[in-house]
Amino acid sequence: MGQKAYQCEDCGNEVIVDDVNAIPECCGKAMKEIPLDECIKASNPESARSWEVEDACDDGVH
Repeated sequence: MGQKAYQCEDCGNEVIVDDVNAIPECCGKAMKEIPLDECIKASNPESARSWEVEDACDDGVH
């Protein structure tokens, strides 16, 4: 079962609901759907490189 996050446009209150078919209300109005935070973000290839001296691509310049 999925989840959705909602935010009140008037007071800024945020809620996460399990029932994706029901839109919660706050301040007398339907709340606006907002994206959920990412659980896992794919690593960037640039940040995944190893910069140790034993690298196969080591050009010997330090």
